[in-house]
Amino acid sequence: MSRCPTCWHMTTPDGHETAHLARARRYATAEAQRATYRDASKLATTLNQLSRQGKAANLIVEGLMPFKKTPINIVKRAVEYSPIGLLDTATRGVRDLRRGSITASQFIDRLSAGMVGSQIVALGVWAAASGIVRASGSGDDDRDGYDEYTLGYQDYAIQIGDNSYTIDWMAPAVMPFMVGAELYRMEQLEQGDGISVATLLDSLSLISEPLVSLSMMDGLQNTLTQIAQSDNKIASIATSATGQYVSQAVPTLFGQLARIGQENAKTTYTDPDSWIPTFAQKILYKSRNKIPAIPQSVIDAAPDSMANLLKWYNSHCTIAAGTDLLDSWGRTTSNGSVPYRVFANMVSPGYYSRIQKTSTDEELLRLYDKTGNAALLPGLPDKRLSLANGTAIVLSADQYTQLKREIGVNSYNLLTKMISSAAYKSAADEDKMALIRDCYDYVRELAKCNLNENVTKTSWIWKINASGIDPATAIAIRYNLQQIEQQAQADGTKRTQMQTMQREYIMSTDLSAGQKKQLDEMFISRYQFVYQEANVDYSSSETMQATQMSESAQKRWPAAKSAGWNIDDYQQMYRIVSDRRTGYTKDAKRADAKKAGFSDDQFTYMWDLYYKNRG
Repeated sequence: MSRCPTCWHMTTPDGHETAHLARARRYATAEAQRATYRDASKLATTLNQLSRQGKAANLIVEGLMPFKKTPINIVKRAVEYSPIGLLDTATRGVRDLRRGSITASQFIDRLSAGMVGSQIVALGVWAAASGIVRASGSGDDDRDGYDEYTLGYQDYAIQIGDNSYTIDWMAPAVMPFMVGAELYRMEQLEQGDGISVATLLDSLSLISEPLVSLSMMDGLQNTLTQIAQSDNKIASIATSATGQYVSQAVPTLFGQLARIGQENAKTTYTDPDSWIPTFAQKILYKSRNKIPAIPQSVIDAAPDSMANLLKWYNSHCTIAAGTDLLDSWGRTTSNGSVPYRVFANMVSPGYYSRIQKTSTDEELLRLYDKTGNAALLPGLPDKRLSLANGTAIVLSADQYTQLKREIGVNSYNLLTKMISSAAYKSAADEDKMALIRDCYDYVRELAKCNLNENVTKTSWIWKINASGIDPATAIAIRYNLQQIEQQAQADGTKRTQMQTMQREYIMSTDLSAGQKKQLDEMFISRYQFVYQEANVDYSSSETMQATQMSESAQKRWPAAKSAGWNIDDYQQMYRIVSDRRTGYTKDAKRADAKKAGFSDDQFTYMWDLYYKNRG
C-alpha cells in the first residue's frame, strides 16, 4: 500500500484506515444503497414500526405494502428524474447549496438527474403523440374496461399496429417516459386546445399515477381505489388488505405453472346467494386460480378411485375450477400454444396483447364518446333471472358463462348487421342509439329464455323472432313505424291516415310481399282500436293501397281501373262522391272535385259508378 502514490493517504503507516478512507467507504456505501433503492427512508421505517403494533396492524400494513423501502425509494428516484426534480433543484437545491447543506457535486448530480428526466418526459410526449405508447386509461371506468377486456388495449404499453406489449417491468427507468405520455393524454382531453398553465400543473400532479402503478405500491393504489368506490370505507380497507395478504401465500411460480397448463384464460364466479361473503369468495377463488391443475394424462393413467379423486381436486381446488374468461362479445381469451405459454409466463417480463378493434367497436365508441351513455357498450348480465311469476333464480357458474357467451356473440353479430344497414346509416345519432338499445334487448331476452323459458317475455321481441325476418331489418322497421306514429300523434293526424303512412313505409322496403304483410300484422293491424285481421296485399303499391280501401271501394275499383283511372285519383274522387255528410250536395261535391283538378266528365263517371252500382 505504501508503494501506491495515489492512495498512500488512505491508511496510516501502521495499516489503519484514515479519515479519507472512512469517508470514501461511507460515500460508496450510500451510492450503492441509492443505486439499489436501499437507502434510508423515514416513511419505510415508520411503516415497519406500525406493522409491529399488533396482528391487525400487521395484516393491514403487510397486505397493502409487503415491500416498503424499495418501492418508496423507487418513487423518490422517479421524482428526482422528472421536471419536478428539476424544479426542486432550481429552487430548494440552489438554496441548500448557498447554505452549504449540500456540496457542488451533489447539486450537479441533482440538476443532471432533473434535466435527463425532463428530456425523457419529452420523449414520452413524442411517443404518445406518435401512437406508439399508451399510458394509463381515460379515467372512465366503462370506457377503460371496454378498451382492456374487449379491444385488447393495455396500460403502460408499447403499441405497434395491432400489437401491444407492456413495459411496466422497466420501472423505475420508464417512469419519466410514462409521465410524458400522461401529459400528452391530458392535452388530448383538453380537446386539442393546448395545455394551459393550470392543465400543466394538473398534469404534473399526475406523476403519481405512473409512479404508483409502475412501482410495487400498486396494491396500495388498488385499495385506495376500492375505498373511493365503497360506501363502507373501513370494511373496504380490511377486505382489500386481507385479500392481498392471503394471495401472497401462493408462490408466483404456482400461478405461472397454472396458466401454462390452461389453454384459455380463467376467471372467477362469485355466487350472490352463497353463505360465503362475496369478498371472501373473491379472495379464495383468486388464490385458487393460482394453483396448477393435475394434467389430464396423469388422471387417465391413474386407477379409477384415484382418478375420481384427482378430478374432484381439479374441479374444486385448482385453476381448472375457474370459468373461461370471456370478453364483452363472448369470445374466449386464448392463452396460445404451449411453447408460447411457457415463454409468456417464464421468460417474457411483459404481457403481449393483440388489439382487435372492428368497425362495430368504432361506431359504439363514437356514440359513447359523444354521449357518455354506458348503455351503448356491452355490459355484464345479471346473475339472477327474473321469471314471469315474480320470482328469480340464481345462475350457476356454467349457466352464467353460457349466458355471457350467447349474449356477447349474438349482440356483436346483430349490431354488426344493424350498423351496416342502410336504415341505420341514414338515421340520426339519437335514433341510432335507440336501435342499438333494441338490439341488446332482443338478444338478451332470447338468451335468457334459452336458459329458462319461464322468464318474463316482451311481445315485440317474440313476434320478430317467430317471423323469420332478419332481426336487424325487423327492429329497424319497427322503430321507424314507431317514429311515424309519434309524429302523427304530434301533428294530430287521424289513426287511419297514420296507418296508411306506415303501410307506405313498409311498402318502400326491399322485403317480399309476405314479409311486408307479416310486419303489418305484427306492428300495424294489431294496434288498431278494434282489431281486425290485416288483409293488405303488398304485392305492389297499387294492391297495397287498394286492399286498404273499404269493401265498397274495392268492389268498384276494377271497373274504374279498366276505364283508365289510377289508384290515387280513384281514392280521392271516391272519397268525395261517397261522403254522406248532411248538406253536402251533389253540386258541392262537383265543385270540390273541380278544385281537386278533376273534369265534369270524371265527376259524372264516378258519381254514376258509385250511385248506380250500389247494393
